[in-house]
Parts: sequence; structure tokens; C-alpha cells
Amino acid sequence: IDFFFSSRRRHTRYISVTGVQTCALPISLDNDRNGIMDRVREHRAAVLLTFLGLVARVAWFLHAETTPVSDFNDYRTLAIGIIEHQQFGYPEPTSFFLPMHPTYLALFATISRSDLWLGLAAVVASTASIPLAYFAARQVIGSKRGAVITAGLFAFFPTFVLFSPVLATEHLLVVLVLGAIVAAT
Repeated sequence: IDFFFSSRRRHTRYISVTGVQTCALPISLDNDRNGIMDRVREHRAAVLLTFLGLVARVAWFLHAETTPVSDFNDYRTLAIGIIEHQQFGYPEPTSFFLPMHPTYLALFATISRSDLWLGLAAVVASTASIPLAYFAARQVIGSKRGAVITAGLFAFFPTFVLFSPVLATEHLLVVLVLGAIVAAT
């Protein structure tokens, strides 16, 4: 491991002190491509299960043709309101719904507001839970076999696949909870 050194002159507005701030960051001058390929080979089961889970979700997504109703339509309406009116809720702002999921949908709605496209956003969030489940299980359980079984369940559990194109908050919730578990362990 090599180190990259950076320094900059530091001035403060309120105190007449001038100094130099130095930072040393560890870097690798080796070609990192081999390192990435080693990690992919080590976790190839997770990569394969994520791909197969995506295929299953997209196949169901194309077959099911879901239409947002009830709360799911409200999330879509809030997402479009964020884009069109720059506020959460229109004509009056609302605190009845939490803003994370409509904001996530709004990111996709900036490209297209079709229900098909927003359903694909839900499929993306649902698919993102597969590798996160693998890494969370790998860290919590401690065995690669347990992690592969967990990722397999997340990839092919019927509820996770059949519910994936619905504009529900659960997809994003699962991703955030699993991401927090991976980050905390």
C-alpha cells in the first residue's frame, strides 16, 4: 500500500492563524481490476442469484402489468407532485405519508411518468435487496452457505417476486434495513 499526501494552506477568518493541513490517504498503485475480479469470483453465487432474481422479477413485471391503486397511486401522485410543483403534496403539503419512497419514485419519474417505468423502479429496489441480503447474512451468520441460502430465498421467494412491480414502500424499506445491517456489522 502506498500513500497519497495532500496539503493545503489553511486560513481562518476570525483568528489570525495560518497553517498547513496535511492528509495521508492509503492508495494502491496496482491495477485494481484484478482485485475486483477476485471479489466477483469470491461472491459469484451472489452475483448469479442477483441476476436470476432480476430475470424472474422482470419476467413477472412484463407479464403482470400492474396498475397503481390506493396507497400505491398516492405514492405515484406524490412523486409527480414533487417534480411538477416542487413540494410534497399538492395542492396542500402533506405529512400523512413519509417522503422517502415518493422521492425515490420521483427520481425515476423525471425520466418517464408511465406506470410501467415506475414499476421498473420498484423492480430495481426489490432486486437490490438480493445482494444486500447475501452480505448481511454473510456478516451476521458468518457462513457462505447461509448467505447463499438467504440470497436464494430473497431471489425466488414468491412474495418477493410477485410483489416486485407494485409501487409499495416495502421494497425500499427492505433495501434500507439490509443496507443498515451491512453497514453496522
